[in-house]
Amino acid sequence: MAISNKKRKYIKRHAGRKPVSEIAQDLGLSPEEVQAVLHPAADGNDASGKPQSDRLVFRLILTLLFLSPFILIDGITDYSDLPKKAFIAVGALLLLPIWLAVNWGRNRAVNVFTCRLFLPLALFIGWSLISQFWTTYRFLAFTQWTHWAACGLLFFLVAQELRDKDRWEIFLKVLALSATLVSLLGILQHLFAVEWVGQTAPPAATFANRNMA
Repeated sequence: MAISNKKRKYIKRHAGRKPVSEIAQDLGLSPEEVQAVLHPAADGNDASGKPQSDRLVFRLILTLLFLSPFILIDGITDYSDLPKKAFIAVGALLLLPIWLAVNWGRNRAVNVFTCRLFLPLALFIGWSLISQFWTTYRFLAFTQWTHWAACGLLFFLVAQELRDKDRWEIFLKVLALSATLVSLLGILQHLFAVEWVGQTAPPAATFANRNMA
């Protein structure tokens, strides 16, 4: 039986928020038909039935988030904070066109109104931009705003990619692993005076400032 475009959009819009069985019941379809819409069999799919291009963006996001705490550049005054901000900003800007290219023409719903954090984040970033008009030190204020805007863009992209339980689990595991490695470095710096990474005041892990560790 052919599934109408309206039903296909409903399935994709509610995927990850409703069980497949409930979506099938809402539309009068079988769970297999719903699965066929979510994971069409086609060339370029991986073993799970998901397009490889769809998984590419998710993997790039995981790589960016995992590596961010470890970005350091010796030889400059702000050897920790500035490289991390630049890495996040460049990474987010590169990820946006990749995400758009992967999702172009796929009729995938954009998760904006389903996340309650989007509105306060958008208001915060918007107000921060408007405040540039009366700030005393505009260059410093603008550079800080670009970092917040890049983090907001990255948050938006993450929200688009976390569409099922499996991805949530992988996402949290990657964050936990990255944080664990940073913490272990801070512990080694404190207990054994490890000096592999430059520090303003030890233990600082990879953040220069010991308060971060």
